[in-house]
Amino acid sequence: LTCGAQGQKVSLRFLSDGDPVAHKKEVTAIVRGQRTIITPQGDGSEYLIPVGANVELQLTAADGYVDYLWFDGDKEISRSYNLKSYEIQNLTTSKTIRVDCRKLIPVKFICPAEGSKGKEVNIDEQDDYGTGIAPEADGDTYMLPLQGSVYFDSGVDDNHFVLRWLLNGGA
Repeated sequence: LTCGAQGQKVSLRFLSDGDPVAHKKEVTAIVRGQRTIITPQGDGSEYLIPVGANVELQLTAADGYVDYLWFDGDKEISRSYNLKSYEIQNLTTSKTIRVDCRKLIPVKFICPAEGSKGKEVNIDEQDDYGTGIAPEADGDTYMLPLQGSVYFDSGVDDNHFVLRWLLNGGA
């Protein structure tokens, strides 16, 4: 019975959506402490995993792209913006993991220091503005995911207010 169970495998589909560029994927199965890199089957997105294995999935986005959000089936994985790896414990049924990769574009967010507690740019994940994006060296340019939901906060202090926002020079 034990030998039969050890030979059983389940299908794990590991997909990267978005622009058709070369993102590097790696899947490792861990069975009784033994780590094995799994070779993809067919179209390069299906991995046959021993039943009950722990699985580590790693995705490295191509230059100029970001691992925007990860999905386990149809459910968005919480706090997954720019996540480099995802772990599944005790895989017993087939499943699909999908990563939405987005092209990064430069966006300038200019805010006067006077009257601000400090500007902030966040990615909207599951309606939660929790993943802050650091600016580039100039302090005003942010590399943001194309067609991603982003939250801009000017950090206005209690003694000031926002008169208007300008987008590409227009109010």
